[in-house]
Formats: sequence, structure tokens, C-alpha cells
Amino acid sequence: MTCVVGLEVPGGVWIGADSFLGTDQIRYKYDRPKWFRKGPLVFAWAGDARGAQLVEHALTLPAERTRRRSSGDPVGYLVTVAGRIRQVFREAGANLRVPGSQDTTGTEFLVCYGGRLYLLQQDYSIIRGASGCAAIGAGEAFALAALRVAREHVPPRDAVARALKEAAELCPSVCEPFYVELFHQSQS
Repeated sequence: MTCVVGLEVPGGVWIGADSFLGTDQIRYKYDRPKWFRKGPLVFAWAGDARGAQLVEHALTLPAERTRRRSSGDPVGYLVTVAGRIRQVFREAGANLRVPGSQDTTGTEFLVCYGGRLYLLQQDYSIIRGASGCAAIGAGEAFALAALRVAREHVPPRDAVARALKEAAELCPSVCEPFYVELFHQSQS
């Protein structure tokens, strides 16, 4: 339940998130953006807050030398990070959410690294779509369609905000306020 979108632009990634937390029966509004910085990464999340809290507070990132050893390949570094997330989740009894499924348990992640946007898949694989945009959460399909259209007509920040607004119009588990921020390549 929620909606988080990301859009790559030259030099960074725009991330937008709604504030919905809850179920079909109850709505809470989260009091901060659904993303956090951890070392050279930005994690944006949808689904269970527990998974996000584990990554933010229990995950130990690989040492800086591991990033250099991966020959500059960002996927190599992110695969190592994903393996560590898997270990933390296994120890805590948490799981990643299957995107697009009816199962509402688990957590989904978008990951910003080096000015690029990646999805952490349910099998802990790391993918980067050719379109430069991605979405997660219950409003994923609505937001992704709106984002792909809007990015051709309005500035990136406005495209991300419009995608969230459209998702909220069509999906009952997406709500304002919306948070939108640019993570520059050097920040992510």
C-alpha cells in the first residue's frame, strides 16, 4: 500500500513518495518521506515499514574497497548489498514484497546509486530499466503510466508529482502529502 516513483535525469534521480500507511480498513499518514540515505545509496520503500527499518538501521554496507573491486560496475556492488539485505531479512524474519501481487506483506525498494535508479526484486536481484523510470507500491501501474507521459511534457519534478497525484486519484491506498526530492549523482 503506497506509491513511490523514481525518474533518472542527467546527474541524478528524482524520487517521489506519498504518505499512505495502513490497510484496506485504516489509513495512517506517514510523517516523513519514504526514503533514506545510507552511505552512497538512497533507498526508497513501499510496503511494510519493518523492512525499511531493518535496511536503515541493521544493514552494514560493504566496505569502500568492495565498491572499487567491482571495477566500477554499480550492479556488482548492488548485488553485494542485496545479499546483505537478504541476510538481515532472513535473521529478522522479514521478506521482500512480490511487486504487483495481491500479497501485501513485505517491503519493496527502489535504490539510487551513482545517479542511477535500480529496483531490488523479490529474488534479491538488481535491475535497471531502460526507460529511466520506475515505481513501486499499490499505485505502481497508475504512477508509472502517468510518469512516462508527463516526463515528455513537464519538468522532471512536476512529472514525478503528477504521477503521484494520478496514482492517488485512482488508487485508494495512495494519499497526500507527497514528497519529491532530487538526489544528485554525488549524493546517491
